[in-house]
Amino acid sequence: MKIIATSDLHIGAEDCNVNSLRKFLIEEAPKADVVILGGDVFDLWIGNLGSLISKNKKIVEAISRLKEVYWITGNHDSEAINLSPLIKKSITIQEKLVLTLSDNRKLIFTHGHEFDEELGKYYFWAKLGYQILNVFRRTWDFDLTDFHKSERYIKIVERHKEKSLETYNNYGIIMSGHTHVPYCEKHDELGGIYLINTGDWVESNSYVIIEDGKDPELITNYS
Repeated sequence: MKIIATSDLHIGAEDCNVNSLRKFLIEEAPKADVVILGGDVFDLWIGNLGSLISKNKKIVEAISRLKEVYWITGNHDSEAINLSPLIKKSITIQEKLVLTLSDNRKLIFTHGHEFDEELGKYYFWAKLGYQILNVFRRTWDFDLTDFHKSERYIKIVERHKEKSLETYNNYGIIMSGHTHVPYCEKHDELGGIYLINTGDWVESNSYVIIEDGKDPELITNYS
């Protein structure tokens, strides 16, 4: 079995790399038996699902042609869990995914916002600030790269890693998104657990390939 996992597409947001994402969904994703879209797929903080689908028909069509798709909800698209799939029936929408590979490794994918303490405390302000920022991005070239390299954000990512390992250390492959910082780490001190973040389609254009009997492979800067 071949799995391709990605997250934080933010379809509908001003800074979504739409052309690269569309190419990935047309040329790379169909090679997988299972595709995991790990949260913040459509950016429902800035629009409703119906309107975003109608405005991004080529991307929706590409997703619709994939064999088997799991949509794991994130903080930007949590409402989708209550909706019937609007793309095709073979898309499964859920909050968390657990799979057992043919080589008996167990994989878990959660979006990861469950470990974001600041989001939990300031959800309303985070959402409002994001909506305002998305409007300014139409005329203002705002780059999140520097913020994601800041000491404060590095601590957020490290806390995310620690919480993931503490919570899901009974799985062989722990996957999430949310932080927009891609990595693929093997923890030999924990029996060879892989801790993976699939990154995003705003900055890193990243995804992960998982195949039976092989080490996970992180691809970044896809174009």
